[in-house]
Amino acid sequence: MKMAKEQSKQLKFITEQDTLIIPELVELCCITQEDIENGEIQDFFACDPDYVKSDGYSTPFVTVDDYIISPFELEPTDKVLIKWYFRGAENRKNEKNSWEIWSKTKDGIAYRGGVGYVYDIAVYSYKK
Repeated sequence: MKMAKEQSKQLKFITEQDTLIIPELVELCCITQEDIENGEIQDFFACDPDYVKSDGYSTPFVTVDDYIISPFELEPTDKVLIKWYFRGAENRKNEKNSWEIWSKTKDGIAYRGGVGYVYDIAVYSYKK
């Protein structure tokens, strides 16, 4: 089962459009000034992104170094779930990795980290 590497640095949550104003990300994503001027910015979501689901609503995101990039503004609960996952997904439900499980999930993460075809489906389990 694939898990995200535990992050030692602080995660930074940004929207896709914000990548253009962060020089570090422009460099990491190989975006040139010419690309920006021509409107040819890499679409992070043309590939299979990762997903956070909170209260039944799924939002795509990708990870570049310590940046969590989403085409949408992430809700506070989304950020909590992403941090939970990157910190080891403590108290997760042990479910098999399937999109059937994901479709029934209220809160969780579907993560593949830009590698391979298999997602790790981490279902958040509320402490009782």
